[in-house]
Amino acid sequence: MFCANCGQQASGNFCSHCGTRLNQPVLSLVKPPEDEVADILDVLPVEDWSHEVDYEKLVKIPEVKDMLALCASQARKGMTGEQFLEIYDKLFKPPISTKKMAEIGTPIYAQLGWETGKSRQGRVALPTGTVIVSVLCVLARNGQAIKQVHQLSDGCILHAVLPSNLFSLEGELMISLRRHGPATLVEATTRIPGQFYDWGKSERCLNGLFGEIGAAA
Repeated sequence: MFCANCGQQASGNFCSHCGTRLNQPVLSLVKPPEDEVADILDVLPVEDWSHEVDYEKLVKIPEVKDMLALCASQARKGMTGEQFLEIYDKLFKPPISTKKMAEIGTPIYAQLGWETGKSRQGRVALPTGTVIVSVLCVLARNGQAIKQVHQLSDGCILHAVLPSNLFSLEGELMISLRRHGPATLVEATTRIPGQFYDWGKSERCLNGLFGEIGAAA
């Protein structure tokens, strides 16, 4: 063995001529196996968004985006009220199209103040960021598109479409999500203009929403 510092022949752990340590460890540049890389990544810190109340920030987080995309892919489209009325017209051929009557009459009834809907509120024992994402997942699975978001300092208010179905034409679902100590206060309201009855549609919508949030808690 020769010393890397003075070039003299040497043995043992140190060079007897210049004192330089022999057999110094060499830095390995070999890529570790994939399973070892996975173990390293598992211990890396993950972004905690559970207390985040800013809607725009939440929906840009990669993990949240993946969750929402998965829920949206699971959405099932049912028959709309317009499609039902169109089939009814073709089968029974009424003198006046029921679909046309609905298209013309609903806006008029809405202007006259006809509407139906339900409201409900509850306290959920989860951080506000977690509840906001849970609600967004419920909306995505139900095909209830977000129309507008009002950002608050302690949460947000979501305005979503309440899709048309066999029981009513299109309406609106408004959900307020606000921090309430370590928990979250949830207030939800359905509004269906131009109708006096929705045959339980609002009740089922709110039951499903609060049921899924409760399951997450």
